[in-house]
Amino acid sequence: MRVEEKILAAEIRKKNHSVFESIFREYYGLLKSVAFRYVADEQKCEDIIQDLFAYLWKHAEHIVIDSSIKAYLLQAVKNHCLNYLRSLKIRDKHELLYLESVLGLEKDAFLEDQDVFNQVEKAISNLPPDISKILLLKYFEGKKVNEIARLKEMSPNTVKSDCRRPRNF
Repeated sequence: MRVEEKILAAEIRKKNHSVFESIFREYYGLLKSVAFRYVADEQKCEDIIQDLFAYLWKHAEHIVIDSSIKAYLLQAVKNHCLNYLRSLKIRDKHELLYLESVLGLEKDAFLEDQDVFNQVEKAISNLPPDISKILLLKYFEGKKVNEIARLKEMSPNTVKSDCRRPRNF
């Protein structure tokens, strides 16, 4: 690690506000770009970066930076993103219900606008195959939950809430 990096790391451990602000301003754009590759949600990326810097501030005295500050921050934002993605598994049961409510509210609007329709179709195709197939059947083919359940040989509740487990499609 360069001397400048060692000095900055020492100032971070001392909770030097101006150093934190300087580092935040210097790396914010890069960190947001990296976070977006994992999360693909601009607001969530901003939250992750804010949480990262809050964590750094809170634990500054114990932070060990062996490499460059840039490398440390990049690894930290990656870890925060992965932790966030892991936490989504807790909500997987409710993910389809959420998507249904959003798509249900916007159904007529996105069917009229071809660009929006294409974006929604692409987003659905990027979902896990089991969720994607259910959403396509429901919103693009107009099937009811009970019809989908019969077609896929699963309970209606499974169609509604527990689509992430591997199924025979």
